[in-house]
Amino acid sequence: MSYRIVYGPEIKTKPQPGVSTTRYRSMIAGFLLLFALTVKILWPEGAQVLREMVMPTDLTVTEQAFQSMMEDLRSGEDLGDVITVFCKQILANE
Repeated sequence: MSYRIVYGPEIKTKPQPGVSTTRYRSMIAGFLLLFALTVKILWPEGAQVLREMVMPTDLTVTEQAFQSMMEDLRSGEDLGDVITVFCKQILANE
């Protein structure tokens, strides 16, 4: 059993307003977009290096899987199912 002794009036403190996680996420996304655009404009060879780091498989396999994913989305398939199939296609062709 716990208890607390209070001498005098209790001082109520307001929680400190913090930066929300959505604000952090949007700041990170904005920074990454700015970084990618800067690399693409100023250092084309670096853009190719970044592309290979993000998509380590053959680009044609990834491009084909992405095109298939976009066609499925346009035909009205469920987003979760389309993403699952996209990831499976990439992993199967590694």
